[in-house]
Amino acid sequence: NLLPEELRKVTGSYHTRSDAAEILASISINDSKSTVMDLSCGSGKLLVASNHRINELHKTKNNALNQIFGVELMQIPSCLAVINLFLENPDVKSSTNIANSDSLHLEPDSQISMLKSNESKSKLSKVDTIIMNPPFTRQESLEKNQKDALETRFLKYNIVDKRIGLHGYFILLGNEFLKNNGTMALVLPATVLRIE
Repeated sequence: NLLPEELRKVTGSYHTRSDAAEILASISINDSKSTVMDLSCGSGKLLVASNHRINELHKTKNNALNQIFGVELMQIPSCLAVINLFLENPDVKSSTNIANSDSLHLEPDSQISMLKSNESKSKLSKVDTIIMNPPFTRQESLEKNQKDALETRFLKYNIVDKRIGLHGYFILLGNEFLKNNGTMALVLPATVLRIE
């Protein structure tokens, strides 16, 4: 793991196991033409699994890179996502759709710069499948100005609780980027199931 344990704790960054990523992709992607997005893609493990699933459904090796989109706040993991997708597709000459940005500030149809792209900006459209392992940062660990900005940003939902962790905002964001009748597949902490 390239990120030190202390940094992972602060940012709530815990990487998805490969077997879990493959399972999540296999239960959430059912069409070889599906578009997929991970709004907290880290090093791209869920996107690589999505690439595998799309190619499996397509029955032949397919250039699925134009169907896969990822956004990651931290620079090193976002660069690793690009590398990991290229390693899976060595013969493909296209760019990847990975951005190094704070996805919590994005809206559908936002213009965003992609890494390893010749185009200056790309539009982030709604997708068929949202697949993520969002950061599990507890609300107590968020800075006050960050909490206030998130509450304002997601006020339109009328469901934001002051106790919501960072993963809750990613769920709301994922819903914004999901097409009608789309599928959302998430890794979530067990605390989501607790009732007080």
